[in-house]
Amino acid sequence: MFKDGHKKVGGRKRGSLNTSTKQVRESIIDLIGDPKKLAKQLDELPLLESVKLRISLLKYIAPTLKQVDNTVDADFKAIREFDISQIYDSTRE
Repeated sequence: MFKDGHKKVGGRKRGSLNTSTKQVRESIIDLIGDPKKLAKQLDELPLLESVKLRISLLKYIAPTLKQVDNTVDADFKAIREFDISQIYDSTRE
């Protein structure tokens, strides 16, 4: 089990890509060709089709974010307008 002060042994170097991730990225590049050429081809499509394709390709560039539900348990009626303006003014200083 891991303990504080334990020296890292083996594994990937920090920041290096997972081998399978690297292979997938290389395969995608091989499949679509030169990314600059793909961008030019997307620009030549009708606007709606170009936007749809760009959106569908986003999942390969940026991670999908998990939805977060934030709830606040507060009695907002108890907060007076003076309190809100005072808080606002203190953040503007």
